[in-house]
This record gives sequence, structure tokens and C-alpha cells, in this order.
Amino acid sequence: MKATAQNLDLSLLPAAARREVADFYQFVMLRYGRAVKRQATAKNKLPAEFYKPISVTQYQTVARDDIYSEV
Repeated sequence: MKATAQNLDLSLLPAAARREVADFYQFVMLRYGRAVKRQATAKNKLPAEFYKPISVTQYQTVARDDIYSEV
């Protein structure tokens, strides 16, 4: 069976119905594994070193009330 692309004319639907169709389409694509992957590189604009954990040997705890006390 040869796969063919189908086009749907959504312009006949009201805006709310078009949004619902688009939402359902996303759901079906996620469910059946052909979801479009979003580019994570555009969101992460900081260098890779920024995301690495900082190792510390010792730290000092501060009480919650001490944070708000005047110096």
C-alpha cells in the first residue's frame, strides 16, 4: 500500500474548531510516534559549562530568619 499525503481544507471551520483539530493532530502524532522534535539548541543559548554541576567541598547553612536580618 502506497502512502499518500492528504490535505484538509480547514478554512471552512471556525477558529476554535481549527485549534481543536490542530490539538488533536498533535495528540495523534505523539501517541503514534511521529511527533515533530523541537529544536532544543535554540532554547539553550548558554555555554555547555553553565549546565554542569558545581562541586563544593563545604557549605554554610543559613537560617531563614537570618536572611532577612539587617547587616
